Amino acid sequence: WTIQYQAEVCLWSDSKSTVDGIVAIQEGSWVPHGALCDNHDLWQQVEALLADIPEGNFCACWTPSHLDAILCTSDQEEWQATWNDIADGLAVSANVSRSMEYQRLKTNAQQHFALWSQRLRLLRRFYFQVADAKTAEAEVVDLTLSESFQWQELGISMALSDALPISWNAQLSSSEVQLKYPMEFVCALFDVVFHIESSADSFAPVSFVEIAIWCIHEINLPFPFWNTSTLRWDLKPYSAVL
Repeated sequence: WTIQYQAEVCLWSDSKSTVDGIVAIQEGSWVPHGALCDNHDLWQQVEALLADIPEGNFCACWTPSHLDAILCTSDQEEWQATWNDIADGLAVSANVSRSMEYQRLKTNAQQHFALWSQRLRLLRRFYFQVADAKTAEAEVVDLTLSESFQWQELGISMALSDALPISWNAQLSSSEVQLKYPMEFVCALFDVVFHIESSADSFAPVSFVEIAIWCIHEINLPFPFWNTSTLRWDLKPYSAVL
């Protein structure tokens, strides 16, 4: 109205947040565009309308709500109380007289936000349960040989090369034997063990973890890596894939 008739207008409202928002926009201390606030779409419209009003033609003032006109001490207070009460009545009447289309949109919106509120609560509870879950203790592998461990009781009395049959290589190469890893890797591992044990003074049991670390750090034995492109094993030093 003030834009159309270029008239000076003072808007009175019992919503202090609304008045404070309008004043902040006019003073340049708040820009609703892109701001995260309630009713941000309406505030952007207010900002656009205020930009079209000539400076000095519009102001917003706050008045307390539900004033008793009988207790007012001035004509100004009585005027504010009377017309604010009339405005409240009109707002209540308009709100209860909403169209069926509005009621349908309101119901759909309430159901939508209730659904997402429930989903967020479930997601929040899930993450709290994950955070509260106890982390499984990492397995600690002791690579040291305990002095109290009687490894002699395992029956280790000869070298591996002497314990294996002479035809072990041919037996492993048989089509009836299916190895988990390529034959080249198995033979290379045995050859290294045979070479080292030939100069050893005694024998002791070792774990698979110890063998793996030994192959990586001591002899740089090529390990098998499955090639998804060729669908075959590739033998290469472990350091080559780091």
